[in-house]
Amino acid sequence: MTTALVFGASGYLGSRVCEGLRAGGIDTVEAGRSARRGAMHGGFAVDLVTGDPDSVARAVHESGAGLVVNCAGRTIGPTEDLVRLNVLGFARLLSAVEAASTRPRLIHLASAAEYGRTPEGAAVDESAPTRPAGPYGVTKLAATQLLALSRAQGRVDGLALRVFNVLGPDMPEHTLPGSILSRILQAKVAGLASIETGPLGAVRDFVDVRDVVQAVVAAATCAPTLVAVVNIGSGEGHTAEELVGGIARRLGYRGEVRPSGTGSPRSADVSWQVADIGLARDVLGWTPQCSFEDACDAVAGARGTGDGDRR
Repeated sequence: MTTALVFGASGYLGSRVCEGLRAGGIDTVEAGRSARRGAMHGGFAVDLVTGDPDSVARAVHESGAGLVVNCAGRTIGPTEDLVRLNVLGFARLLSAVEAASTRPRLIHLASAAEYGRTPEGAAVDESAPTRPAGPYGVTKLAATQLLALSRAQGRVDGLALRVFNVLGPDMPEHTLPGSILSRILQAKVAGLASIETGPLGAVRDFVDVRDVVQAVVAAATCAPTLVAVVNIGSGEGHTAEELVGGIARRLGYRGEVRPSGTGSPRSADVSWQVADIGLARDVLGWTPQCSFEDACDAVAGARGTGDGDRR
């Protein structure tokens, strides 16, 4: 039986990936600042940024993992913090996997932020130019490029899953879905007739977290592939206004949602982003099973928490 070692296992995506791998019959070991025991092996307390680099290699070696999944990453904060975890932390992990005698497959959760601005009205495929609009996208792209280089040089069996905008229960409050959920719940309690948000005209590809998990499972079990990067999205575009309205309706909020202000720099710079997911279908045998409505239902089912930094 293949053993999977998941870094960032306590994070929003990492915890769900662990559950999905186990449900797929894969013994899964957790690694990160907080690690629980796997079904057959102990977990590993590893900090990719401040920990001993040898501890990362030790976790890969002692787990005997045939699969390593990197869910660790930071989405917000100072640029130097993003670089430390998203680039330097990943480089430590990549080096450990390259040196492992078991030659595990490395699956890295990359980000649609690596693309930056894309042509309006067109779905972006993996051959598109990468022009990230902010430090987060830059650091995620650097990690993806390190993986692609290692793969091209024959040092690792690696695959980057370029994940678009995730939706699901318990979204962190620094995300748009988590923030809106929290504010609407507060507005209902306070009896507010309206809430203000940033601009809501940007079009995004919202993908249900359950579909993302199944994409990881598919990548873990698929045949070796000739590609280094695969988009994981819904293949559909919806405005932020549709998302906010969908959450509000599901929570029974009848007040007015009023877009105002300038919003985040990334939203202003990237007005349209929708994934072409044909390669995921062809290479992984994966297609999304949850609709936008399903994802909105899931978001509205629980209040968001989280700090955006999972190792």
